[in-house]
Amino acid sequence: MKIVKHLWKKNYLAFNAITEQRKPIRLHCEELTGQTDDQFERQRHFRNIILPSEGNREVKTIDLLSVTTTLEVGVDIGALQAVMLGNMPPQRFNYQQRVGRAGRRGQAYSVILTFCRGRSHDEFYFANPHKITNDAPPTPFLQ
Repeated sequence: MKIVKHLWKKNYLAFNAITEQRKPIRLHCEELTGQTDDQFERQRHFRNIILPSEGNREVKTIDLLSVTTTLEVGVDIGALQAVMLGNMPPQRFNYQQRVGRAGRRGQAYSVILTFCRGRSHDEFYFANPHKITNDAPPTPFLQ
C-alpha cells in the first residue's frame, strides 16, 4: 500500500482524484483503421448514433478514437473537438485534412495537438508552422 500511495503522490490526476474525492471518469476508447472490423459501426457510435437494441447509450458512446490516415478521406466522425497527431503529416493538404475533422458541428472550440519528432521534416514544420497551416496551395496541373 505504501508503494501505491507513493505513486499517487507522483501522479497529478490520481492525486487530485483522491484528495478531492472526485469520482473516476469513464473514457471509452476505440480504434478506427482500414483493418478494424465493424468500421461503420464504430463510426456510427462515434457520431453518438446508438440503436435501442444495443443497450446503454452512455456505455457505447466513444470518447476517444485512435485513427490512421482515415482522417484524410473525409470520414464524418461527428462532434469531434480535439485531434492529436502522432507525427507531422507529409504535406500541407494532409495536415489540413486531418485537423479539419475537428470543430465541424458548431462547437465553440476545437483543439489540435501535433507531436513533432526529432526528424528534419518534423523539425522544419515545428520551426515554420505557417508553412503547414497557411502556405498557398500548389497550382493544379494535368499530366
